[in-house]
Amino acid sequence: MRNIRKRVLLTAAWLVAIPIVAAASGSTNSPARPDRSVFAAVVVSNCLVLDAAQRAHLKPIANGAPQDRLSVAIVVQLASRNGFQRLSDPAIRGMSHLRGALARKVDIHTCERLWNSRDSEWLIVAIERLPDDLQRRWAEMFVAAAMAVLEGLPVRPPPSPEDTQMALRVMLDGMSPPAQLAFLDLTDSRSDPNETERCQGVRLFYDRVEQMDESDALIITRSLLYVPKANSPLP
Repeated sequence: MRNIRKRVLLTAAWLVAIPIVAAASGSTNSPARPDRSVFAAVVVSNCLVLDAAQRAHLKPIANGAPQDRLSVAIVVQLASRNGFQRLSDPAIRGMSHLRGALARKVDIHTCERLWNSRDSEWLIVAIERLPDDLQRRWAEMFVAAAMAVLEGLPVRPPPSPEDTQMALRVMLDGMSPPAQLAFLDLTDSRSDPNETERCQGVRLFYDRVEQMDESDALIITRSLLYVPKANSPLP
């Protein structure tokens, strides 16, 4: 019975468990920090990317923001077009590690927002609270995604549904029995997990993805970039 339930819930786990943290589209309208964050500093230092981004056909961004925040907003907006879908496999694998680190290091409330939050502006604020090295790596990923758009790199096709289902099955099978049961219970459409439980689900998911074989982890991480917005609670 448990195996049958697991197979039924594989799709549910895929559709409702984790949103695309890369889809932080629009401007970052958070209040200006008194000192420039490492994330903003790395973005601003990539002047060639920023100059090209400002010449691209982008959605207008409020000019009242400080220049650092405006620069970050432009790069985030450009990257979010479909820049992450253009990145190489090593970059996508790095993304899964960054997501896992973010889930582990932020507070429960912020971690819980990774579950199915539609409001993505909080993401940059959360990144800027991370240790400097992680901020730098996140910034480099956004800049790389923006550059991929500017250079016209091809959008990579999503993994097939069959490959995605198989990778999800491998993910679940590799969890300890208690973790597997907890994750399946959390992703049951009939459940109504609280904030702490949703954060637990996010951390279970990314902890397992980080431990997986390279090919299966890539399938899952890349698949997250293609979930149709109209068919899921993802941002």
